[in-house]
Amino acid sequence: MVWFGDKSGRHCRWCGEPYRASRPIGRDGFCTGKCKQAHYRAYKKYVTAKTGQQKRSI
Repeated sequence: MVWFGDKSGRHCRWCGEPYRASRPIGRDGFCTGKCKQAHYRAYKKYVTAKTGQQKRSI
């Protein structure tokens, strides 16, 4: 992501909606807290399922 002059090219990592970051420090890539929570919830399920498959195959 470019923070110096590009204010229009930011899209939420979860829903894809364009958003405007309030400050450069909070550059997590999500438009709202709900999108951030949904992303991490889905990622946690994905990682848990992936490690479960690896343990079974060994």
